[in-house]
Formats: sequence, structure tokens, C-alpha cells
Amino acid sequence: MKKGKLTSLLLSALMAGSVWLGPNAEAAIHVNPIDGIRSDFIKGADISILKEIENKNGKFYDQGVEKDCLDILQEHGINWVRLRIWNNPFVNGVGVGGGNTDEAKALEMAARAKERGMKVLLDFHYSDFWADPGKQINLLPG
Repeated sequence: MKKGKLTSLLLSALMAGSVWLGPNAEAAIHVNPIDGIRSDFIKGADISILKEIENKNGKFYDQGVEKDCLDILQEHGINWVRLRIWNNPFVNGVGVGGGNTDEAKALEMAARAKERGMKVLLDFHYSDFWADPGKQINLLPG
């Protein structure tokens, strides 16, 4: 196996293992508020993959109470959300990953955020999957 592929495989396994907390895991993450921040300071979160998590019955908790993820974010000061929109994130009806956010999902998620008074950043990707200035993937067939 080539060194690059082995490294990618190991990093993928590490990332997958680090995000799986199990069905009853408790996260020990706490962020203290910062005094003196202007009210128009952008505090945002990328929610592009939220719909996929919800579709797989993912649950979100705040202090042990199950809540809508966007409610938790809003209650903790998030005032902007980012949505990555892909050109065509499906092959034969199956999502290719990265949230599979197409126009319909983006509009649904944006409406949910706006209902909570959040602003929305639409981040258009002219690709079907992950892309950055140094790596553009050709569009996938239909």
C-alpha cells in the first residue's frame, strides 16, 4: 500500500473514532462566555451536515435535555450559520457525503435558522464534493 493511501486511511479511522461518542456518551466540552463582545460580533457554526445527522436519528442534548440542535446553538449565542451547497451531491440518488446539501436542503435549513433569528451564509461549491482552491474535483455523472 502506498504511503499516502495508508496515511489517509489512518487519518480517516482516527477521525471516525474521535467523533463517535456512542449512544449515551457525555461530552465534557464547555466554552466560557467572553465579556464585552459587541452584539454584532459573528458567532457561527457550519450546519451543512445537520440534516444528515437528524435523518440518521442523531440527537442533541443541552444539560441532559434533548433539544433541537439549532435551539441549542441559538441559546448559546450562535447568530450565524454556514451552509455549503454542492452542485449535485448525489450519484444515482445516493449522497456522496459532506452533508449532501443541495438547494432544497439548504432552503429548509436556512428557514429553520431564520426562524431563530440567525443570519445565513451560503457557501457555493461548484463541485459535487469537497473542494478548495488547490483541489477541484470534476463533476460526477448524474
